[in-house]
Amino acid sequence: MIPKDKTKKQVVLDTIMDYIQSGVLKPGDRMPGIRQLARDFDVSYAVINDAYNVLDSRQIIIRHLGSGTFINPAIKFRETRLVALLSSYQRHDIEDYYEPLLEAANEADVLPLLGILPCGNPESWGKIIGKVLDRNPDLIMIDVEARRFPLNKLKKLLHGRRYCFVNRWEWDDTEPYSAVLNDYVAAYAEALLYLKERGHRKIIVYAFHVRPLQFMRKRLEAAAERAGLKFGKELFLLSRDRMQIEPETLKKLWEEEKPTAVFALSDYLMMGFMEQVRKYCPALSGICKVGIFHFHYSSYPGHEFASVPLDFDLLWKTVLQSNGDKNVILIPPKKIQQ
Repeated sequence: MIPKDKTKKQVVLDTIMDYIQSGVLKPGDRMPGIRQLARDFDVSYAVINDAYNVLDSRQIIIRHLGSGTFINPAIKFRETRLVALLSSYQRHDIEDYYEPLLEAANEADVLPLLGILPCGNPESWGKIIGKVLDRNPDLIMIDVEARRFPLNKLKKLLHGRRYCFVNRWEWDDTEPYSAVLNDYVAAYAEALLYLKERGHRKIIVYAFHVRPLQFMRKRLEAAAERAGLKFGKELFLLSRDRMQIEPETLKKLWEEEKPTAVFALSDYLMMGFMEQVRKYCPALSGICKVGIFHFHYSSYPGHEFASVPLDFDLLWKTVLQSNGDKNVILIPPKKIQQ
């Protein structure tokens, strides 16, 4: 019987993968012929051939013309864990995000499963998460925006599963019991100290929202304290949202405080800030700039600026080694790129 929520090809694929992972079929074993499998599954030859094409593209099987089809002898399924990542980041959002995960997974003998959650449609997240859980991963890594998904709903979906939060934790008034997180406070402080050491004492902190969310406000306050700078005196919070509503705000800030530097909460955000400068306050065009991640924006020829890299290489290696241990690990940023 074919389940209603699965295609015939998917049933064939899932069954073969289950046999391999359980050891019924071992690396190097010869696979049954297409005709035999078609009879066993009561499907057409085309369905089996399509399933074999998928397995071949994933290098699960190897086809030898005239000799048959074999399980790839280089694969060690019985020693391999299936680890899933649930993330609301798209491939273009942060460079060097997914690639280090794939490399770390290969080194740790892990099969990664990606559940990419579309930011524009959080209503679909539960369905996507459900599909990931259907594959029964050994560990689930979670990297999502708190404002888009309630924590209690997430925990309910993941009840009884081993999971670990990665990269960020944005829910207020609670702490994760298992997490490997980038140390954003240290990264922000690194940027502010970079500017302070170069003599800047009037610094714009350019954010997204007029009123920063609670977790972001705490991060910024902690980073300012670590850098020995004070908001309202040396640091001036300015938001993209306010600039869009009141573009004259930037010119007014320049006239009153004469800022000499800006720290933007992403390199992408910095590009938008400089566009506002060109339109509304050209006097700030030579301002000293520091961003964070989104590095391709900070390396545009003729528009380069310093940026604080997050260490995703170390983050993924650490979380795959921790296997969801009940502790919280903070990953420090790399040295600032100039």
